[in-house]
Amino acid sequence: MRKNIVVFLLIFITIIVFAPLILASNNNMHIIPGSDEDSVNFKIYGDLKVNEEKTIIVKVYDESYIHKKIVEGKEKHYINFLVFHKNKTGWGESIQELPNYKFQGPGGFVEKTDLPLTKAGDKWIGEIDIIIKRSIKAIQVWKFKNSGERYYGINVNLSSNESELLKINARSDEGFKWNYYLYIPNNIFSSNLKYMLVEPNNTGTFTDNMDRHENAAKKIASRNPIAQKLGIPVLVPAFPRPKTIKGISEDGWLYYTQALDSKTLKIEKGLYKRLDKQLIAMIEHAKTLLKDKEIEVKEKVFMFGFSASGTFTNRFAVLHPKYLQAVATGGLNGLPILPIKSKDNKKLYYPVGVYDIKEITGEEFDDKAYQKIPQYIFMGEEDTNDTLPFPAPFSKQQKEIIKDVYNTKPIPIDEQEKKTEAEIVVDRFNIAKEIYIKEDIPAQFVIYNDVGHKLTNYMIDDIVNFFENTASSN
Repeated sequence: MRKNIVVFLLIFITIIVFAPLILASNNNMHIIPGSDEDSVNFKIYGDLKVNEEKTIIVKVYDESYIHKKIVEGKEKHYINFLVFHKNKTGWGESIQELPNYKFQGPGGFVEKTDLPLTKAGDKWIGEIDIIIKRSIKAIQVWKFKNSGERYYGINVNLSSNESELLKINARSDEGFKWNYYLYIPNNIFSSNLKYMLVEPNNTGTFTDNMDRHENAAKKIASRNPIAQKLGIPVLVPAFPRPKTIKGISEDGWLYYTQALDSKTLKIEKGLYKRLDKQLIAMIEHAKTLLKDKEIEVKEKVFMFGFSASGTFTNRFAVLHPKYLQAVATGGLNGLPILPIKSKDNKKLYYPVGVYDIKEITGEEFDDKAYQKIPQYIFMGEEDTNDTLPFPAPFSKQQKEIIKDVYNTKPIPIDEQEKKTEAEIVVDRFNIAKEIYIKEDIPAQFVIYNDVGHKLTNYMIDDIVNFFENTASSN
């Protein structure tokens, strides 16, 4: 009986002590333990959202918090208002329109201002506008004439809908003539990975309806599962795959822009000139934007793509290997670009191989840099999606080279639903694998059983693991 009473008392004490904390955790404002709640009250107007200005009302009931100054011959009343940040780059535009200074305190980096007060009955009221930053850790008021042992404050607890999806408009003066989207997941500050993910867009068809291309890019960026699982930002360009291109004599749909084909790379002027370099400009712009938001990312990026966007990614890696930390590509029709100039005395023109890269881009293929990029190349064993019989992805010359080098044939368009035809794609995939091994390319070639031309959750988990494992790879 006595033992039961002791257990009951322990449970009762636990509830009394911790219940307020549990209840508080569901709110945006939390009383900091040890604070004098009766002396000062806070009220924040509006939900706490990143980079939006919010008004905070402070009501002071205890004059020991107040200090006085003579300003223009009049006595003014103030309190010390502080914003704590998680890192030294956290300050900037938190406290608005008031003199403030920064210092490093025991709880991190601090931004402080004297908040003016006006008398209102039995209390003093101060009002301050701040911009909520991701880095904000706490907001506090310190007692004047005190070493700081007693204070009142709130923790700024941003909710799980903190994720941001930003649309960045084209900036020709900065090197990109199309919009891009930047998704910043809500768990970015809890992630140890300091990389940005780049995923090219894939509309799935050609059209001059730019809204379709924009919406497809936005959909890829929004709540991107790989970025969300890794806790890193993702950049998605909104490159169109047009039906017509101004200034081009041929039909625009013959330029497979979203797969970075050779025709696209050879466009010499206009909006479609060097989409690969436009993407690099977007990456550099996004790095600066993230830095302004106090989000640290490394110089090199992760890159991922599936189907047409996978083809873009696979080819971009050959063109610009120095920008990449690791690459994952899937659904490539068994035809990843071969990192060699010739095979069996046949010149492998881009994008079959790298023979004429210098002629197209003005820069030699950097095989040494390319050999340092870990790659994850995958497909489903039932994938019969084959671009070889279509007119846009490859020229006639390139198609003949592919047929010879891979000892393959196109899968007829009307037979691409037959699983039995998948063996053609798998055979190409394995031939490419052997060439990558021979050239010392650190690539994993993976075939998933019972999967066609689609990206599954299981694949996504493997891709996430791949990027995690290659984050520190040399």
